Amino acid sequence: MENSFELYKLKRELNRSGRKLPFVRPVTNRFNEMVVPSYPEDFTSDNGAKIIVGIYHEQANTGIQIVTGEAAQIPGKRIPMLLCLYSDAVSADIRVGDYTILGRSIYRVTDVANIQHWSTIADISLEVVEDVEV
Repeated sequence: MENSFELYKLKRELNRSGRKLPFVRPVTNRFNEMVVPSYPEDFTSDNGAKIIVGIYHEQANTGIQIVTGEAAQIPGKRIPMLLCLYSDAVSADIRVGDYTILGRSIYRVTDVANIQHWSTIADISLEVVEDVEV
């Protein structure tokens, strides 16, 4: 299947609305403990941050429906995600467990999906780790 038009549309949208986001990998300290980035200055190129351009969006999680005596539904939680070029995600070596900062929140990567297995579009699933003072 020819997907060059899809690639063109994504590149156009990234140029128009995309944001540069730094991704860093946790490091180990001298006690062999994992050190998680928790300050905005941890996300600089001096600390090995890889920059990719992406569009932040949220996916609605439908949640769980529980039917008892009366119908009830547990409200779904929205999942933060980042849409980007697959080639950017591969070249920056984005992996599960990496961290990024967006606005006042630090996020951990929980999945990197190759959309439709086209190797054109990537959708990076995130989870909020903590809110920081910027």
